[in-house]
Amino acid sequence: MGRATIQYINWSATDHAMRNSTATRRQWVVKHVSGRAAVGRWMLRRKKWTHDQCPRCGVADEDTKHVVKCQDPRAKEAWTKSLAELAAWMKKAQTHPGIRAAIIGYLKAWQADGPPPNLVGQQF
Repeated sequence: MGRATIQYINWSATDHAMRNSTATRRQWVVKHVSGRAAVGRWMLRRKKWTHDQCPRCGVADEDTKHVVKCQDPRAKEAWTKSLAELAAWMKKAQTHPGIRAAIIGYLKAWQADGPPPNLVGQQF
């Protein structure tokens, strides 16, 4: 994360979210964001595994980014289920349909390393 990105972080919201999370969740967030979570790369370095491969798809040098972008069918199924849960939550929270479509569309594109969705001219 570059210095330019840091200015866009909502530190008040981050503080609120972290204070209202369990200690386990806070620890996971810090490890995941810093890239030091229990993924192949670190499990090999810590001598907990004899390899650094993704347990789902077998890609070498698994890192935290790969965990959320893994293209294994089981990972994609979990991602799709999580997006459906997010969409349902946003609908229940009465999030504007256009905002819901943009968030879900951009998350799908990001996970698949695809182009962002074209939402111009869409009617919501």
